[in-house]
Amino acid sequence: MDYSVGIYKNINDNTIFLIPDGFDQHGIRTNINKPAVLKEPYEPAIIGRKLRECFEVAVNRQYTDEDLKAIVTRLVTGEKSDKKIVKEHLFQWVFFNSEMGYEFEPKMKSKDGRGYTAIPNTSPLAVDGGADDLKLGSAVLQTFEACR
Repeated sequence: MDYSVGIYKNINDNTIFLIPDGFDQHGIRTNINKPAVLKEPYEPAIIGRKLRECFEVAVNRQYTDEDLKAIVTRLVTGEKSDKKIVKEHLFQWVFFNSEMGYEFEPKMKSKDGRGYTAIPNTSPLAVDGGADDLKLGSAVLQTFEACR
């Protein structure tokens, strides 16, 4: 099974927040209200550790049905407008599969400004499943360089 974590970076103050995804009773992937928020200065190893912790929440199902009901991006940012959240944040999606390892997918803002979409002609950054925190955090920062 593939697990995922959405990672946002504020373009004004560089705050990074990570939101793990879980599965509801119908098997639909949705955000878990257990975000990790990092303000500058942060180091790649710290980002990598937080990413690993987010995946542990998802993989070990350390959440309740209530944790799946919140609109986590709005809670973290304090914004009520998804369009404003998209305007002010870069986004990447990270997937983990125990057989394949990690895949870091940079995203770009959609044309209507209400969400994110894949960047044409861009492949995910693959990282070995046994990677340490430093390598994972460095991959997050590298992937943000490709986000638009």
